Amino acid sequence: MIYALAPLVALAGSAVASYQDIKTREISNVLTLSLIATGLLFYGMRVWEEGNVILWVPLAATFAIIWFMWRAGMWGGGDAKLVMGICALASSFHGVFFIPLFFIMIAAVALVHYFIFGLIEEMKRGKGKRFVLAVALIAGVSSVSYLITDMLFPPLSPFVSLTAFFISADIMSSRLPCKKRVPVSEQLVGEPLAETIGLRDNRVVRIEREMSLIKRLLKREREDMDEVLVAPSHLGISDRDVAMLKKCCREVTVVVTYPMAPLVFVALTLTLAAEMAGFSDIPVFHV
Repeated sequence: MIYALAPLVALAGSAVASYQDIKTREISNVLTLSLIATGLLFYGMRVWEEGNVILWVPLAATFAIIWFMWRAGMWGGGDAKLVMGICALASSFHGVFFIPLFFIMIAAVALVHYFIFGLIEEMKRGKGKRFVLAVALIAGVSSVSYLITDMLFPPLSPFVSLTAFFISADIMSSRLPCKKRVPVSEQLVGEPLAETIGLRDNRVVRIEREMSLIKRLLKREREDMDEVLVAPSHLGISDRDVAMLKKCCREVTVVVTYPMAPLVFVALTLTLAAEMAGFSDIPVFHV
């Protein structure tokens, strides 16, 4: 069946994206947009064959969620487009319930990756126990949410668990090693800024950004500055920002980032393996 090619295209595309991300810290638009276009083609063929236009709704909702996560600074633009392409491709063969399973795998892989590298960094600072406790709390909240929902309403358990994971991880992000100080240079272009820099009474002032999106929305505090010189953006630090930073400071605080595409590739591999093992036959993930 032609749709069986779609997951293979997604797997090959994510492998190439992983290589690009590790080597250059960028994923080419040619690759990601090609994956999205191919995915929409496969998905559109499947919708036409099924004769059910409602199938566009879950994919559109997925794209909207991914876009929101990009705007919120959780993912880079290349990572977001890569995941969009994979969701369109793989769900055209495995069905739309591939998507929540894939997101759960991304969350699990990212948590393990962050736990390993974050623990190493925190042990160097003598704060390893606090880090382990924070990560254990995130994993615990997700697991308990899944178990409780699975007893009350099984079809919603993956969605509730995933939501609990992102909410708890977001709230705890302000207590995790998410930021670092780096020298100002052209290499900062594209990096996510973690502070707002401006002028107050003709003096340079810095206000570090709250890493938790939920806390930022609840507080909504205005920066007490006469003029904002450089502020965090979902597009990252620009060439203009670097030029401005060179005039006012030697170092700047940025968000710690890792190549995301390799994690997406591992998550996709695990998801496809779970599908092949018959995990999709479980009613929760069966279309």
